[in-house]
Order: sequence, then C-alpha cells, then structure tokens
Amino acid sequence: MPMAMRKRITATRDAREDKRRREARENGVVLERVAPVKKAEKKGRHERALDGPEVGRMRGAELKLSDRDVRNIEGSGGGRGGRGGKSGGRGRRGR
Repeated sequence: MPMAMRKRITATRDAREDKRRREARENGVVLERVAPVKKAEKKGRHERALDGPEVGRMRGAELKLSDRDVRNIEGSGGGRGGRGGKSGGRGRRGR
C-alpha cells in the first residue's frame, strides 16, 4: 500500500475520532480516556550476523536452541509415500 494512502487513512481515522470526542464533550457525554500511544514492537525474529550460527541464539558462550530450532534441524521424519499396495496407483480400475 502506498505510504500517502496509508497516511491519509490514519489522518481520516484521527479526524473522525476527534470529531466524535468534541461532539460528545459538547453534549456532556463522558467518554473513555485516550489510550497512550505505544511504540511499535519488533515483530519476527532478529536478523543474524554473517558469521553467527544458522540456528539458535548465542547467550554468553552457549548456543541456546529453542524447540522450534530443534524441529527444523531434525525434520518431520519423512513418512512413507502414498498410493502403494496392490492396486493403489492411478488409472487402473480394479485390476
């Protein structure tokens, strides 16, 4: 989404909220307090250094592996292919 469009949407939203609060104040209605604006928190995982390990995170001199990292390393175990057996393929009707 273009930045100008996003800014316009937020400006319109803020203007609408200001109008709602102003009209409520004029009519003697008590509204909820304005929530404090929080800084945007970082989402996702931290980008790694070029010489760092591909998995886990270094804490001191120790490599910490999360359960997610261990699962990625070990893989899903593979399983077996499907459509095997006596007549389990495609296209052969009941032979």
